[in-house]
Amino acid sequence: PSGFTAYGGALPDEEPGPDGRPLACLRAQVPFSPWLDVDASAVEVEYWHGYSNAATFPHIQHFDSIPSLLSALHRTDLVTVSALMHGFSARLLDVALVRYAAALSRSLDGGAASGVDSSGCSNANSECDATKP
Repeated sequence: PSGFTAYGGALPDEEPGPDGRPLACLRAQVPFSPWLDVDASAVEVEYWHGYSNAATFPHIQHFDSIPSLLSALHRTDLVTVSALMHGFSARLLDVALVRYAAALSRSLDGGAASGVDSSGCSNANSECDATKP
């Protein structure tokens, strides 16, 4: 997908990563920078595509040739697939809204408890995993 890793900003290498070690240690674990530009090689694009929404979201239809594509178009209920994709995206948006609201609330409260657990879920309702049906 065009532009899904287009921004090339980054924190300095000495900044702490999620595990407290410098970001340079985390960056050394991947073979390519995730910030693809127009001169990125096909190998770099293929590597990062595997982590993209286009490759990891449910209900994606795969094909390996033009005949396979045409056959899949003939036998696939595209309206149903589209509805399933839309439903997943809607649940994902709901989760994102809950988690961003929780993060904002914690920031405004100075980190005080806000009725939301560390995953961004309401303490009263932990059903905010977008991958659940």
